[in-house]
Amino acid sequence: MISKIKKIFKGITRKYRKYKRQKRLVRDAIRVLKRSEPYKQNEDYSLENYDVMYILENPQKSNNVWAFISYMCEEAYKFDVYKDNRCVFLWGYNFTRDLFDHLEDGYEISYMPLDCHYGVWEWILEGTEEEIKGSKGMQSYMRYCHKNKITYKKLQKKCNYCNDDIMKYYNTKC
Repeated sequence: MISKIKKIFKGITRKYRKYKRQKRLVRDAIRVLKRSEPYKQNEDYSLENYDVMYILENPQKSNNVWAFISYMCEEAYKFDVYKDNRCVFLWGYNFTRDLFDHLEDGYEISYMPLDCHYGVWEWILEGTEEEIKGSKGMQSYMRYCHKNKITYKKLQKKCNYCNDDIMKYYNTKC
């Protein structure tokens, strides 16, 4: 009985540490955003118009953390949170180049809200079955979804997602 309680406590502690780390990464990304040129150039200086779409981290290199930010769902920027902080405008933003390619290069998702998952799922379904199954980046993303319980039902319930379930393309062997 005690070992079962210890196991449950360990799981809760691990989730709490992950949550605290995500919260810190988002806070740090917002701090860097506030100092960036695109933020200063906008007349309203309002964080309400900005969304942290996701944060990627390279586990092989310490403090190699990229934040991807959208401005009013029209413009997207990325910047290294802990190094040069230079904000880069992303022309023709797309998840293939700006998410899946980074995942193929060894980056991992440290933070991504459900509404961004909704957009990624929609993007994936625009590809062919061969493209989806053959992309290491997409398979890495689906592994993240599987591991973190990002499911069709969860997206349907929280975000009114009504398209196909991408997890049918997930290859557990990749």
